[in-house]
Amino acid sequence: MHPIIPINDRIYLREWKVTDIDSLTLNANNYLIWKWLRNTFPHPYTYSDAAFWVETGQYASSQLNFAIVYEEIAIGGIGIIFKDDIYTLRAEIGYWVGQSYQGLGITTACLKHLTEWGFQNYHLTRIEAPVIAGNEPSMRILEKSGYHLEAIHRFGIFKENEVKDEYFYVKYAPSLVN
Repeated sequence: MHPIIPINDRIYLREWKVTDIDSLTLNANNYLIWKWLRNTFPHPYTYSDAAFWVETGQYASSQLNFAIVYEEIAIGGIGIIFKDDIYTLRAEIGYWVGQSYQGLGITTACLKHLTEWGFQNYHLTRIEAPVIAGNEPSMRILEKSGYHLEAIHRFGIFKENEVKDEYFYVKYAPSLVN
């Protein structure tokens, strides 16, 4: 069971629920969302995909996946993937919101809060966020949330039959940089 993480009086993060399936299908079934995410994110995004995610997919053992809820509607997702082995003090964060909700500051607010929450609740030294070249809005969200560009992995991504660069953003644990 995931905690509920309040962002403000209109936004919070929580576990996905069966009642979110229609909203998830509506917001996720968009090429402009999919083109910036991993290929494991389906496109087209069907009702069956949403039902699978809500019922089983969100519960991977090495991940915490949250619904972004705005005015009581699940409009996107955000999650932390925990690394293992020699990378055990590292995590990766990823996020998306439906196109109708972009540009409202929702993603930035959620990213800031979940990053802080991750550092407070897990012994992490860094949280990383890879971005596909060309996704400037996501880069700006990360920068507004205190992340900085650590590296550009040339030719690091294969998406839509093209090789692209990966922009690698990071935020370090506050205890390490103070």
